[in-house]
This record gives sequence, structure tokens and C-alpha cells, in this order.
Amino acid sequence: MAIKLSVREKAFLKLVKKASLTNPFTDELVETECQISKLSKNAKRVERIETARYEIEKIVVKLEQEKRSNFTLYEDEEDQVLVKYALLFQAFTLFRKKFDALIYKQFRDNTNLTVDFADEAIGLLEKQGFIKIDAVKYFALFFQMRRAFFFIYKELIGSSNVMKKLRRNLWDSVFTYDIELYEKYLLNKMQDFSTLMLGERGTGKSLAARIVGSSSFIPFDIKTKKFQANFNELFIALSLSEFSTQDIEKEIFGYENKKEKYEGVLQKCSQYGAIFLDEIERLPFSVQMKIVSLLQDRLFLPVGSRKKEHFKGRIIASTENSLFTDKKNTIFRDEFLSRLSSDIITIPPLRERIKEEPKELDELLISILSKLGVEYNKELTKSLKKKIKEQLGQFYLWNGNVKELEQCVHRILLKGEYKGDNFENSYGEMEKFCSAIKKENLTAKELLSRYCKILYQSHKTIEEVSKITQLDRRTVKKNLSL
Repeated sequence: MAIKLSVREKAFLKLVKKASLTNPFTDELVETECQISKLSKNAKRVERIETARYEIEKIVVKLEQEKRSNFTLYEDEEDQVLVKYALLFQAFTLFRKKFDALIYKQFRDNTNLTVDFADEAIGLLEKQGFIKIDAVKYFALFFQMRRAFFFIYKELIGSSNVMKKLRRNLWDSVFTYDIELYEKYLLNKMQDFSTLMLGERGTGKSLAARIVGSSSFIPFDIKTKKFQANFNELFIALSLSEFSTQDIEKEIFGYENKKEKYEGVLQKCSQYGAIFLDEIERLPFSVQMKIVSLLQDRLFLPVGSRKKEHFKGRIIASTENSLFTDKKNTIFRDEFLSRLSSDIITIPPLRERIKEEPKELDELLISILSKLGVEYNKELTKSLKKKIKEQLGQFYLWNGNVKELEQCVHRILLKGEYKGDNFENSYGEMEKFCSAIKKENLTAKELLSRYCKILYQSHKTIEEVSKITQLDRRTVKKNLSL
């Protein structure tokens, strides 16, 4: 008699497959978990997830008891696929805490660690019908998925919609929009997809880049029981503002002469890693075109050398939104931006995050204090927030974004006050404002709103802005919140 799934089992396992493949930072996964667990969206996240895992484990145990847990025994192809994903889901869940422990341990250890639970996990998958090469591949994929989730979930603070969108976008940048497609065809091809991070100064472009660059697929070596690279060493950042125009090319491509040889970031990068070029607006046209050539054929020539070398890693770059979107820009070659833009991720400014979700400021303050070694303290957080509001006002622009907020917290803890970087903030905004006027691309609404914000940045009160603009208080407040 042929082994097959019942109609009810098939319907349930379709939900399991969907949960396995869905971006974990989407509402779609929440809905699927609710269907599996039979709990409402209002249920606590931990309760919903644990209940869903319990329901999935129940059906896998049932299949095992009935000797139907080997997916290769099913004649129907769809049944095979559904059971396969249920088994993968259960295995991933079973070893997730051990993967987390490995991640924490690897953070503290510079050597590439032996994975002591690898034989157990791979053996379980083989027992369920996976051939060894596939079992090893899925084991490595489990580690990648847990690592990417860990970085995105732990490092990106904020419950605003723009931050939720950022988390979704970063996951897709690692696994694509379709993880099944990724697993089948692109597992070892993501180095061909460059990523451009857009955002204002201090928004966290380098952090987002590090998350993507440290979350790549790393094959597992069953002989050594180690992954073929330490994820701590995958990401190499190059802040172009630290180098002169003449030195930038050497730092990227390396150089050699009769006396010495210097490795650039392209040569230092692992085949599973990524380089991050921060502030690409500083790249000369000649270097931009060399990077275009590199992205086309994956070959580069070190300065002073006649022998081309192969680059196997991924390129991530960053610049400010305004530079990227300026149609009249004379900074970038069109071919350069085009080649870098396989994926474009925008990091939201702090003012937009707080405007959309005011409690995000509290979340960030708690995170900043935690980095200083200060455990959560409601009174201290409340005191910091009160001083920020009193000294900077409700509509402060935060042109330095999260980095400025960190500086603000440090200053208040040391000096008891933070007045803002008035000159830089006001001058910078005024420059952008005047530039926008010259380009003749501001509506009357935008013109008034931005002017009010610049005045508020300098004078800190709605009353003073109202006095200067001769607008009533309600109109000023409305324009500040746009």
C-alpha cells in the first residue's frame, strides 16, 4: 500500500511549509503561526511560537510512530515536499538553541570552533531520508538562518513600521524574497548581488551592511566538524573618508612593486564574505569605473601589478539618499550606480522613526544605556527623555540620527545637558534647503514646513518660530509635524 498524507495532514503541512519559507519579520508569518497554533494575533509572541512548534512536533512524532517520517517513501511528489519541510522545520527547531549558543561562543572566540552537535543533527536528517550531501547543506543553512535572524533581531532596535520594513529588507537581501529559490539556485551565488545602503549621516548604514555581510552561507566541513569560515571575519569595512584620494585606490585594490606588496580589502576578503565601501561619493571617477569592471568580470588589477586577481566576495556600499537621488549629480558615473544597485536598502532617519512610533525613543535609550553596562532603569530612562524634550524640544530634527542620540545621552549623563549641535544642524539643513529651492522642486507646503523646522532647530520653541514667521502657533506645530 502506497504511503500518503491524509487531506487534513496535507492542509496542515502546507501551513508548515509556508512558515518555513516566510520572511520571519513579516506579518504574513504571524498569520501563519496563528493558523498553526490556533491562537489569535493578540496572544503573546512566545506563546504563539511555542504552541506552533508543539503542533508541528506532534504531527512529526505521529508520522514517526506510523513509520511515515521518511519523506522519500511517499509516491506523491507534493507529499514528499510537504513532509520534507516538516522534518526540516522540526530539526531546525530542535537545534536552534545549540546554534544560538554557538553564535554567542563564536563572538567571544577568534578561532573557528568545532561544532560538537553536528553529527547528531546531520545524522537525524539522514535517518529521515536526506542524503548526506543534502543533510550537510541544510545544517549549514540552519546556521545561516539562525545567524541572520540573530543579527537582525538583536541589533536593530525599534518597533516603528519603517524599522520593521528595514528588517524585512535585510532578510531578503541575505536570502532573497523566496528562500526556496535561494536554497535551490542561489546559495553560493549571492556574491554577484551588490547592495547599496542609503541613509543620512548616523542612521546606521554600516550596521545594516555588517548584518548582511556577516550572514552569508558558510559551508560545513564534516571531516573537521567546523564551518569553513569564522563569521566574525567575513565583513571588512573601509571608511573612504579616512583616506586621501590617492590612497583610496590602493586600499581597495592593493598595490605591489619590487620592494613590497600591500593587500587591499579585495584581497583580504573571504569568498564567503563582503567588503563595505562607506561614503562612495569620495571615489574618483577612475576608481568607480574600475569597480564597474570588477563587478562585470570579478577580476581586478592591484596598483603597480600586471597580473589580474579574482574577487570572490560581495560588495556593499553606502551613500546619502540626497546624493543618490540628485538627478544633476556630478559625483557618480551612471554605470557605477547601476552596477551597485542590485539591491537598494534605505535606512530611515531617527526623526521619522520617532514620529511614526514615539515609544521608539524609549527603546533606543534603553539600548544605549545597556551598551554602557547600565541595566534597565525606568526612572533613569524617564529622566533622560524628559531632559531631551526640555532641552531640544519635541520636533528636534536629529540630523546626526542614532549616533547623535548616543552622543546626547553621553553628554546628559556627564554634564546634565545637551543643547544639540546647533551650528552643524542648522547650517547643514539650511544648505540642503537652499539647494532644494535652487532646483525648483519644492511645493509651497514643503517650503513652509522645512523653513519652520530649520527655525525650530535653532530656537527650540514653537512660540519663537511663530513670532519669526508671523504664523499662529497651531500652524507652526502642524508644519513641524509634517
